[in-house]
Amino acid sequence: MDFSQRHAAFTLLEVLIAVALTGVLLTLLIPAL
Repeated sequence: MDFSQRHAAFTLLEVLIAVALTGVLLTLLIPAL
């Protein structure tokens, strides 16, 4: 059981999801501005 590797993978996924959400929000907000 490699909990450290699992934690790193979940952290990476969370970072990618956060970046994707930020990109979508910027894409929606820029035309509104």
